Amino acid sequence: MDKKKDSDQKSTYSKAAYAWLMTVTSYYKRVSDLGINIDELMTLNTVAANWLYKINSSDTKSLEELKGMSSDEIKKYFKGSKLSILSIANILSQPKESIRRRVQKLIDFQLLAKDENSGIILGENYGRVRGNWFYYWVDCVYQSRKTNQSIKITRNN
Repeated sequence: MDKKKDSDQKSTYSKAAYAWLMTVTSYYKRVSDLGINIDELMTLNTVAANWLYKINSSDTKSLEELKGMSSDEIKKYFKGSKLSILSIANILSQPKESIRRRVQKLIDFQLLAKDENSGIILGENYGRVRGNWFYYWVDCVYQSRKTNQSIKITRNN
């Protein structure tokens, strides 16, 4: 590997590491704006990830389409799937009882809800969470992929 390429790669890694750490730090700081803690947000994120997985399984959406989705439109993606407290606990490697308490708090805040099959779904107030800061991070990820700014990490044996 020539010196120029090696230097560019080192620069890319340090910039990416800094950007990642600042993103996580900002994310952590903004959690308090919602009145929940980071564990509760990760529980909420798990349900939201399930929603986005369902969207991506059937039809991808643009940032503007995601922003414009109503609560009823969001709920339709949860039809036929039952995301349970146990499922969330397994995904997050957390005790079921801790997840149950977090889910209940998020239900009380109307950020989560239970559907007719007792599956965990996004609640009426989830739209508040999908505010500008959430879409800012989604757009940052999208733009980095669009401009091919991702970094391939190889493993040394």
